[in-house]
Amino acid sequence: MILALDNALGTTGYAVFKKDKTLVYCDKFKTKSKGLDDKLNEITDYLLYLVERFEITHIVIEDTQSQSNKDTFKKLSILNGLIREFCILNELTYTVVPVTTWRKYLCIPQRPRDLSKKSAQAFVYNRYGLKLSEDECDAICIGTWYVNNN
Repeated sequence: MILALDNALGTTGYAVFKKDKTLVYCDKFKTKSKGLDDKLNEITDYLLYLVERFEITHIVIEDTQSQSNKDTFKKLSILNGLIREFCILNELTYTVVPVTTWRKYLCIPQRPRDLSKKSAQAFVYNRYGLKLSEDECDAICIGTWYVNNN
């Protein structure tokens, strides 16, 4: 099984796919902690739960985007590295995909942000018949890109 992540420190969207491209499950989880280290621990624990629950063998991670806020960029880069290390320690393969790559593949505009998010939601509704949050839809789009290109 493949786990696609719209990784974030607050709300992370995720989607689980079979290798045959079937969407199995999607949802989001929110961290409750305030501090960075505590948030990272929560995320790691939840990833372990997902890996065990769905027998995940591969994780698709959205690459860290350039941010106008340097502190946010730094924290998201730390999260990205943590997920990669999680994969290595748990003997999972992983792919890192730039947001521009999956959006271009699915014909989703890059900017403005609101249009990108609404377009991802429209794609998920049209392809899968699901009305979901931005985080869940981005994860599904990331997973859709992956299963159709690997």
